[in-house]
Amino acid sequence: NSEGYWMDQQLIEHGIIPKTIVDIGANFGEISLYFSKKYPTSKIYSIEPSPQNLLYFKDNLEIQYFMTDNIKVIKKAISDKIGQIKITSGLNSENSIVTSRTSDGTKGNKYDIVETTTLSLACKQYQIYDIDFLKIDIEGSEPLLTSCLDTLIPNIKSMLIEFSDKNSFESYEKLLKVIYSHEMICYKKGDSINNQIEIKEAIEIIKKLDPKKNIKKGITEKFV
Repeated sequence: NSEGYWMDQQLIEHGIIPKTIVDIGANFGEISLYFSKKYPTSKIYSIEPSPQNLLYFKDNLEIQYFMTDNIKVIKKAISDKIGQIKITSGLNSENSIVTSRTSDGTKGNKYDIVETTTLSLACKQYQIYDIDFLKIDIEGSEPLLTSCLDTLIPNIKSMLIEFSDKNSFESYEKLLKVIYSHEMICYKKGDSINNQIEIKEAIEIIKKLDPKKNIKKGITEKFV
């Protein structure tokens, strides 16, 4: 039961056929592979920095019974600057460049050094001019993309972003306001086209994710 299924259902409900997909925080490739199979003529850019996750991703690409040539794996972390940064190691889908804390409150103490780039530069480098579906799930690093999204959103048809308790409320609030400033219509995870969420309600939801209040709860809300 891939999460890609319900993401795809929301795209279908909005009449979106994703020809260009950017999967930031691709992990083992679950979402990228779902869309690769469902939309074999699409172009998918799968961005994942964790060396361990990339090994699993490589295996997953090779064992599929369908062609995965439409997936381009980019082995970098998307951040607000270009260079190198530490990323946690051994936490699988919860590896992060901004925190070592997992959703259950435990911590990792191993790290890898990975290359970083910005979303704007990645789009320029790989000649990504328009994005039909952008997925961002990078374990608390989402607010680092705020300035790039402010520039790129006019060319993004739809997106899903994780809002978690792994970064500050203030950082996520700023990101949320940028999204709404471009008049994007927002929904909670899994909601239908008739259940839009206004910015005041969205802000109240992310207030509950403040790590100072929920350090052991691991509450997560997603928006598309």
